[in-house]
Amino acid sequence: CLFLRALTYHHLMIHFANPVNVGGNNNYGMPLYLTPINTPTDIEEALKIGRSSVEETYAQIIKDLDDAEKLLPEAVAANSITRASKGAAIALKTRVYLHKRDWANVMKEAAKLAPSAPYSSPIGGYKLESSPATPFTSYANNSESIFSVENNSDDNGSVNGAMSAMFSARTGGRSLVTISPTIYNTSYWLEDDKRRSLLFYRASDDFYFCDKYQNPTTREEYAPIIRYSEVLLNYAEAA
Repeated sequence: CLFLRALTYHHLMIHFANPVNVGGNNNYGMPLYLTPINTPTDIEEALKIGRSSVEETYAQIIKDLDDAEKLLPEAVAANSITRASKGAAIALKTRVYLHKRDWANVMKEAAKLAPSAPYSSPIGGYKLESSPATPFTSYANNSESIFSVENNSDDNGSVNGAMSAMFSARTGGRSLVTISPTIYNTSYWLEDDKRRSLLFYRASDDFYFCDKYQNPTTREEYAPIIRYSEVLLNYAEAA
């Protein structure tokens, strides 16, 4: 619950607050609801809570993740990718600290999961897959996904919300988002870049589409929230 609250508050901050160190909007962060709301009286009390500051909200997010790291198990026996874990709390901290521009703490947290090259995590056993497609095509079982939201054919984001429905140009997909020619025509994108396998060309449109999510009829791919590749990129950016 602490991990999910931190994740939720951070998403809310991205959408409804200014970034750290950017003035304006009265420095509003989020209303911090930290006690259970179980009765009409609790609701009335909660409605009195105003918005905290940006810094206060980030302090609560970090506190939740620090506490979650201490309380969560390192390994989850079943459905490990879709269950919060110690590694997930640490990984999310690298993202949050990066948004805070707290470079030293990004590196401190990332080093727990990436102590040295060749990079693999002593917590959770995370490592990069040899193909960048694997975390998407093998969404339920891969070494790179740290935390994802589970979907299946009976319970998913639907034709109006699932990623494969929105992105995919395969049969059943809505093909709403194409890939910019600026990406695939640039001289900097080498011919042997493995990420080219994540594009799907549809001749009827003469466009390339994102092909990370390939099941637009069942829409069962997990929604990736954080992967080991991001931890390494956060580490590198902070450094």
